[in-house]
Amino acid sequence: MVAAPIFVLNSDGMSKKLPVLGLVALVLTAVALEFFQRGNLADPLPFALTLVGAIGGASLGYLAFTSAATASAQMDEKPYRKFVSLLTFPLFGLFAGTLVMRSLYFQIAFAGLEAKPQISLLQVEDADQQRKRTFSDRTYRYIISLPGGGRSFRVLVSRELYEKVGPRKPPAMLHCIRMPVETGRWGIRRVMAPNYTDAPLGAERYQPCQAPL
Repeated sequence: MVAAPIFVLNSDGMSKKLPVLGLVALVLTAVALEFFQRGNLADPLPFALTLVGAIGGASLGYLAFTSAATASAQMDEKPYRKFVSLLTFPLFGLFAGTLVMRSLYFQIAFAGLEAKPQISLLQVEDADQQRKRTFSDRTYRYIISLPGGGRSFRVLVSRELYEKVGPRKPPAMLHCIRMPVETGRWGIRRVMAPNYTDAPLGAERYQPCQAPL
């Protein structure tokens, strides 16, 4: 006679945790995609899909906040902590939802296709470096895009390739790198580039934008 009410309470407690677990799963998926996915979407995600991903992720973040707030209602939690959580949970969901939506769109555009890569010149919009654990241990990145309004994204580069541009923002259409580009459904293009587990791009990729391939 006692076991049934306990089961109901436990099930109710688990159901209240589902939005929090869903938000954690969404954020972890977004982080994994950022670190391990090699293909980069070279065209902007349609605004309607961006909106769906953003609203869905933000809504999940808000539900996670309300669930966490309900679970801790009996605790003396300071109001500013609730306010910070109210801001951060939906923001995490918004960014993670947008990134996951972009990846889904990317995967569907190329699922089951044997796209042939074409070597293209991508323009270097900017370059940055980030110090890691030690002063001498740094990672170098280019922010690149296809000409004609393509989507900008970061790729890891070697120090030698980074020094071709340097720390100052370069003039438009001056520095380029050669990259394989594939075209999938709906004319969607992707650029195959190393992720955080691969070796960075070398200096042999560099080419002035006006020079022929």
